[in-house]
Amino acid sequence: MAGRSYAHYLATELGKPELEKLAGLDFATVNLRLRERKLFDDGTKALAAKWLGLPTGKAPANPVDDALTAQLNMGLAKTALFMPLSLRGDVITAAIASPERALPVADDYARMMGKELRLVYMDEEALIGVIHKTWEAKNTTAEDVVGDMESADEDLNHMAAAEDLLDAQDDAPIIRLINSIITQGVKERASDIHIEPFEKRLNVRFRVDGVMHSVITPSIKLHPAVTARLKVMAGMDIAEKRMPQDGRFKIRVGGHEVDVRASALPTAHGERVVLRLLQQQSGILGLNDIGMRPEQVELMHRWLEHKDGILLVSGPTGAGKTSTLYAAITGINTPEINIMTIEDPIEYQVDGVNQMQVNSSIKLTFAEGLRSILRQNPNVIVVGETRDLETAQISVQSSLTGHLVLSTIHTNDAPSTVTRLVDMGIEPFLVGSTLRGVIAQRLLRTLHQGSKQPKAMDAETRSLFQKHLPKAYWPKEFTLYDAVPCDEAPTGYLGRKGIYEMLSVTPNIRRQIHDGASDDNVRAAAQKDGMLTLFQEGLLMAARGETTLEEVFRVTMMDHVDA
Repeated sequence: MAGRSYAHYLATELGKPELEKLAGLDFATVNLRLRERKLFDDGTKALAAKWLGLPTGKAPANPVDDALTAQLNMGLAKTALFMPLSLRGDVITAAIASPERALPVADDYARMMGKELRLVYMDEEALIGVIHKTWEAKNTTAEDVVGDMESADEDLNHMAAAEDLLDAQDDAPIIRLINSIITQGVKERASDIHIEPFEKRLNVRFRVDGVMHSVITPSIKLHPAVTARLKVMAGMDIAEKRMPQDGRFKIRVGGHEVDVRASALPTAHGERVVLRLLQQQSGILGLNDIGMRPEQVELMHRWLEHKDGILLVSGPTGAGKTSTLYAAITGINTPEINIMTIEDPIEYQVDGVNQMQVNSSIKLTFAEGLRSILRQNPNVIVVGETRDLETAQISVQSSLTGHLVLSTIHTNDAPSTVTRLVDMGIEPFLVGSTLRGVIAQRLLRTLHQGSKQPKAMDAETRSLFQKHLPKAYWPKEFTLYDAVPCDEAPTGYLGRKGIYEMLSVTPNIRRQIHDGASDDNVRAAAQKDGMLTLFQEGLLMAARGETTLEEVFRVTMMDHVDA
């Protein structure tokens, strides 16, 4: 089974003499090289099994039974490329993807289990998929870990007194607890994990789809050890407990990389830690994937075709503004365009885009970074946030000198963004001349399609739609729904989707800006030009059966609307 024999065998069978160059590599590495060259198809997998003299194994539909994996851990299974699949009588069927790595482990496993082993071949990608599915399904929640610690009568006082967890010999329970909290957070699609100390308890909460819920409340005695361990992972100073600190670290959960941003803040009962989870496998979405209607995507493309000007995205923290900016630049990211960004922090790496991060410790602010970017001959500039007059002024000057500038800003809606720039100190004629468009956005929870329930529409609700939606958008027939909790969606909602209020700076709007019009006047002019407000966009989303009317009222802050 030498690497040379396998490489020679494949070169002959596939009629590709160039594969002889892989001689000397082990079985798994040869297959990896084939996968990189797009040559590892079903036919090649069959040849690999034939060369090993093993039948081809099929990935099971369900996770492997816990009894078969009790003598394994996920790390060993992935390293050895060995995984038991099923038990029939006294024979365990197990899959391998590399004889060099798997056979020593397989022998030990068979001896520990006291069973006969039947080996099958499964390609590495499929085998690792089985491993991830199996260990992700293991029911080890943070609550289970805390229960195990308490039932085992762990010495919580001793753990709490540990000064440096890296030197401690008994920190395994804390590591298990933190790993289980983060893993559970990833499984539940949490965007943030809050670890909050109170007088008599430690409260752990997840933010899922924008809404907080409590997960566990372990003993307050665990707080010093939990906090210290997280600060070590995030590269913070564990001795500093009086000042706020920020850090970050990366972990892998089920084979997926998760970027974790950590923030520690001193409170009355100790340091409060918040973890922001950024799951890299979710990738960067395009404009067609973030919830925009086709007409809005078309308008966005028209804005992005400009060679100069400013596009602003507004909304509260966590409304998806950065995702909208990434979606915008992904659509125009070509070799012919030089796109440069200044961000705080860089949330996603975009191939072909030059990204720079704000660093306050060396006075690299948005404004200073923007000045430097202008000397790099950019076509498109992305500024993570317009926070002050200086950044706004440089953005305006950049747009006047032939650059397209995209940025975010904190305002309640699109019309108020226009007047906000004037209030910051930008001359109205400059705002009118440089601003191309403004997007205000929110994220609404979407209904779980398998459990949502239709609801009767009364006259008052029908009147509300008729009054607040223009006739052109009024659907002839539609059904509203209620959120119904189920096992897959405990709240009745699953995921979130954006709604967008898009204001295009038309000649009419430009005159309003030059005349110093108020927010209300700008809003009225924009609606006359065809803009739908956030509330109207929410009504459309409810009419499509994607969310509830209650969610529209909650997110758009329309607590009371006269029908």
